[in-house]
Amino acid sequence: MSNKKVGVMLVGHGSREPYNKDAIQYFANRLKSAYQYVGYAFMEMSEPSIREALEEASKSGIDELIVQPVFLTRGVHIDFDIPELLGMVMTLNSQRINIE
Repeated sequence: MSNKKVGVMLVGHGSREPYNKDAIQYFANRLKSAYQYVGYAFMEMSEPSIREALEEASKSGIDELIVQPVFLTRGVHIDFDIPELLGMVMTLNSQRINIE
């Protein structure tokens, strides 16, 4: 059995409409009993940003963070932007390489 303290961060798109943030907060609240840390972040138009949420998570004492995009479909943000912001993608000779 692992003694790792695991957290989760939900990442939404963001919107000017308050219901978008409300939905992500709802899902985050539902996960709080299952993880030592639960946070959320947005790509744009809403706060906190991914960087801000990562800074908060780093202060929580967790050993591992699961970053879970919360989007209806895959697209540029899921395939490229989020992994790049997390340092999981690099570009070599104009080709993107995923780092896991």
